Amino acid sequence: MMAKCRDPWVPWVTIRHEYMGPRTYQLPHSTAVRDVKQLIYEETDLPITEQQLIHNGKVLDDRLQIGTLVHPRISEISITLEGRGLKGGGRFGQTTPPLVEFLKDILRRYPEGGQILKELIQNAEDAGATEVKFMFDETEYGLESLWSPEMAQYQGPALYVYNNAVFTTEDWNGIQEIARSRKREDPLKVGRFGIGFNSVYHITDVPSIFSGDQIGMLDPHQTLFGVHESGQCWNLKTDAKEIKELTDQFAPYIGLFENSEKTIKDGSFNGTLFRFPLRVKPSLLSECPEGVLTCARVGWYRAHAL
Repeated sequence: MMAKCRDPWVPWVTIRHEYMGPRTYQLPHSTAVRDVKQLIYEETDLPITEQQLIHNGKVLDDRLQIGTLVHPRISEISITLEGRGLKGGGRFGQTTPPLVEFLKDILRRYPEGGQILKELIQNAEDAGATEVKFMFDETEYGLESLWSPEMAQYQGPALYVYNNAVFTTEDWNGIQEIARSRKREDPLKVGRFGIGFNSVYHITDVPSIFSGDQIGMLDPHQTLFGVHESGQCWNLKTDAKEIKELTDQFAPYIGLFENSEKTIKDGSFNGTLFRFPLRVKPSLLSECPEGVLTCARVGWYRAHAL
């Protein structure tokens, strides 16, 4: 681990990412690009192998020293970070800014109601699932051990959707890259347009996915997990200690659809479970009171989920 320097002659390096925001370090001339990636990893959990650093349009080799990029009269270096996907716990989220406005545009094109269930069935079929189950859960889960106090509003009634296919790395990447469709190149895929999943924002503000060895939560409002953070992902193996400590936070995923406490302890869930906590107060995505949970809406989802 490198220490940050205070010498005024040591170059300042600013790393920019489309949703991470700028991060600035003062580093010796002899610092290698790989060492910069290590700093980014220590602060963001984005694996070194998933990082690509670009300066003036060129990808930087890991062995290159920062000093070779310094201009004779300017001691500041601007570098762009590109992440090549999710392959474990840590950073997780949808990445097209401004995210809320982008999603609102999608919602205008995808009507509420049965269309949401249809999209979820199509996604399951596209993934090769042979079974899909829906459930409306009215349980009020505990509020003591949560990621943050703000998570309490998402511990109540929720729509669950289960299918017996496991998310691939491509699936984890695709659900974050909402501006592009990884299915578009394959005309045989039912959900080839890719963005239909986001119709769930008609009813929820924080959808989550539990599949394989990961649990991911999306936060398009970027208020729950930090500035510019549109989600968070936990790996059942590498983040086991935190998952155990946040008992109430992860309680909604235990004992449902082939899942059990043993599944989380074993570090793998052989299927995919979506959880959509129903919106209970207006948000930027609902725009109006009609987007808030009502008795009629609860009844509709209970009737169609059972």
